[in-house]
Amino acid sequence: MQATAPCPRTRFVTATIVSLFPSFFTNGPRDITVWVRGLLRYNTGEGGDSLVEVAAHEAMRIFRDRLVDSDHQQRFDALLNGTMRSKWSVNVNIEGVHFT
Repeated sequence: MQATAPCPRTRFVTATIVSLFPSFFTNGPRDITVWVRGLLRYNTGEGGDSLVEVAAHEAMRIFRDRLVDSDHQQRFDALLNGTMRSKWSVNVNIEGVHFT
């Protein structure tokens, strides 16, 4: 069985997330898998939660919560909001938002 290379989007997301964290954090494909699996817990169908907001919430839960320095947290927020705006034309502000 021949291994396949990861898709360009996966490489971009992994490289972006990995480059943001200090060197003592290890992030990789496992964290991306946890992120995607987390999306399955939400009702994103018609009348449900916004998939983009849910994706941002899960990213913050999995990646941002590990950051102890406010500078790194602000950089993460800027990166996440910039990506959400440029890719999906959505300005994500999930402070104080709770998903059920």
